[in-house]
Amino acid sequence: MLDLISKGGVKGIAHITGGGFTDNIPRVFPKGLGASIYKESWEVPTLFKWIQEVNCVLLSNAGL
Repeated sequence: MLDLISKGGVKGIAHITGGGFTDNIPRVFPKGLGASIYKESWEVPTLFKWIQEVNCVLLSNAGL
């Protein structure tokens, strides 16, 4: 990742913790810019599905 950053390939980074996308993604955008995220446009990784099943975690509480 540091290589990409040093080459200018990364414009923003968000460490997704409590609050998930809805609280963290806007932090990397300039004022007045937003995003539309369609959760149907990507598949939830198997690991996250397993964590949800084993621990009864809601995906929305896992930032997804």
